Amino acid sequence: MDGLQEQAKDLFQNQRFAAPTARYSLVEIFQYQASTELHHKSVLARDLLDSVNCAAPPQLRSAAARLYLVKIDRNNAGQLQIAKQLFLDLLHACRLEGYVQYLIEHESYGLQHFTSTTTSGNPRNPDIFYINTVSGMLLWSYDNSSVTTRAIFMPRNSNSVFDNVNIFNAFLSTLDHQKDFINYPWLLQFVCVIELCRWLDLIHGFELQRIRLVEEQTRHGSWISESQEKLDLQQLTEVSQSVGFSVSALANAVRHVHIALELLSIDISSPPPSATSSQSKAELVREATRLLSRQVHYRKLDLEYLQERSKNQVSIIFSLISQKSTATSLEIASSSKNDSSSMKVLAFMTMFFLPGTFFATLFAVPSLHWTEDRIISDRFWIYWVFTLPCTLLLVLGYKGWTHIAKFREMVLSWLNLSKTKNDMIPTQTFKSGTGPISDLND
Repeated sequence: MDGLQEQAKDLFQNQRFAAPTARYSLVEIFQYQASTELHHKSVLARDLLDSVNCAAPPQLRSAAARLYLVKIDRNNAGQLQIAKQLFLDLLHACRLEGYVQYLIEHESYGLQHFTSTTTSGNPRNPDIFYINTVSGMLLWSYDNSSVTTRAIFMPRNSNSVFDNVNIFNAFLSTLDHQKDFINYPWLLQFVCVIELCRWLDLIHGFELQRIRLVEEQTRHGSWISESQEKLDLQQLTEVSQSVGFSVSALANAVRHVHIALELLSIDISSPPPSATSSQSKAELVREATRLLSRQVHYRKLDLEYLQERSKNQVSIIFSLISQKSTATSLEIASSSKNDSSSMKVLAFMTMFFLPGTFFATLFAVPSLHWTEDRIISDRFWIYWVFTLPCTLLLVLGYKGWTHIAKFREMVLSWLNLSKTKNDMIPTQTFKSGTGPISDLND
């Protein structure tokens, strides 16, 4: 494990960072004997480390549990909007170094829990947790000796429902409602699961309306309107784009159902790690997770049902587009047939004029004297000397051009075939002193 952690630190050098912001959102929760307070404030970059790592001021020393959470934004390219060295220092201050850095760089999905153990097998603080879902990435450490949680939250730009601002505000609202469980190591995971369940419900509602609209437009499905007109080819193409997005969104939702069930199963089956003071809170959390687990299970059935409806619409739209394309092809063929008939009529009508035109031209040749007794003059042969060779030359030129085009295609085909064969022949070069023979000598 130590080797993986050291390698993760080396690979983290590839993590991308963007221009840092001047201030960062900081959430603080303090639990006293009589109440639990949540504070949300903005701190300067230079004060960020002190805010999550300094000793508690005199008025807060009576707090039984503390939580510090820093929000770091990401741009559209996924780059962290914080200075690289400041982020590394923040990870160190939150005691989040190690393999979690590899998970951050690759944006790995799901939950990871790292528990350090001593040689005697007793757990050693802190425990490190990592969660990545559709709404963002959350990592935190839990120190049960001081009952302190230090966390970093990196929301996504969008989760198909909210932007990053609303994602964080919704997370903060849920955290405020659950802040009494601050001494529970899995508090932030519990908050993430609640937000994930809410996202699944919203996605289901949005996609249900989308599928109903598509069924109404295609006139195939549970929702059919008699007043809906049949769609043309352009409208079918637009509807296919909509249902294609729905298929992808539902597949992503089903994936997050499995993630949510995994998170909830861990909460239900495992005792709070590295903690003894939070045992009284555990059963309350487990009761809530049992409720959420049933909710997610039935939501999974709803999403799978919507998936089947969306896939049916994909097949129906494909069939309708094929029918429209076939009808269009038949119309084009009919138009081509009409054009061909028109050309035949034109050619047939031209036949009536060609004989007259030929003889009119022939009678107008100066070498023919129609008013004299000898009609054909001695120079009439000149007409045939030019006419016959030129006619023969045109015929030969047409035949030659046709054969040249075929010959060119044959040559190009032969060249392409030769190039393909050369590309398929493996080539191998060896440096001096290397190769199969030298390997045998070694």
